[in-house]
Amino acid sequence: MTFPNGTVPFTPDSHWYGTTKGQTACYEQDSTNLVLMMYETPSITNRLPLIDYERLNTKLAAWYMNIMPETKCTYENLKSTGLAMTYFRLNDMQTLPDAWRIWLKQPAAHITVHIRPTVGTEPVGSLRVRLTSVCAEYIGSTHDARLLQIDPIRDVITWSRELALAGCLPDTYSNFLQILGHTKPASIKLAKEVSSVLRRHLANTLRTYWRLTSKPLSSPTP
Repeated sequence: MTFPNGTVPFTPDSHWYGTTKGQTACYEQDSTNLVLMMYETPSITNRLPLIDYERLNTKLAAWYMNIMPETKCTYENLKSTGLAMTYFRLNDMQTLPDAWRIWLKQPAAHITVHIRPTVGTEPVGSLRVRLTSVCAEYIGSTHDARLLQIDPIRDVITWSRELALAGCLPDTYSNFLQILGHTKPASIKLAKEVSSVLRRHLANTLRTYWRLTSKPLSSPTP
C-alpha cells in the first residue's frame, strides 16, 4: 500500500511538551512505509487463523480515509494507494451502522437492558435501598458509557425518524458527531447543515407529492 505525499499526518513529539508546541503536518517524502507485524509463539496451542486479506484491506481503507486531510481525499490519491476502489466504497457504506442513520426509515430500535442481581444496599434516611446494576446494550453503548449525563448514540437510535425527516434532531446530535470524529465547532455547524438538508428534502418531497396529486387522473380509453 502506497501513501501519496501530504496525505498521512503526524504529530511531532515537541507538540506534547515545552512552551512552544510543535505543529502537526503531513509526511512529505518519496515513500511512507506502513509495517504490519503478526506474532506467533509456541505457547499458543492452536495455530493462529490465516489473515483475512479482504477484511484487512477494508480496515486499511477505513483507517486511511479517516486520517488523511479532507482536502486530500481525492479519487487520484485513493487509487494511487494500490488498493482497489471497491474497498473504499465498501468502507464508505459500512462505516455508519444503519441504526445510526437517523434519516433512514426502520423498525423501532430496541435497546436490550440487562438488570443484574442486587449488588448491595445503600442507606437513604431511615431506609436501606437495594442497589441494582443496570446495563444497556446497543450499537455504540461503549461510547456513551464514557460520557456523563448524556447518551448521544442512544438518542440517535431511539429518535423518531419522522421528526428527523422534518429537520428536528436530538439536542445531543452534535455530541454524536463529535464521537464520529468531528471537532466541537465543526459538529455544531454540521448538525445545522444536516437539519437544513433534511428540511429541504421533506419540502421538495411534499411539493412533488402535491404536484402529482393535483393533476386529475386520466381515464383509460376504451
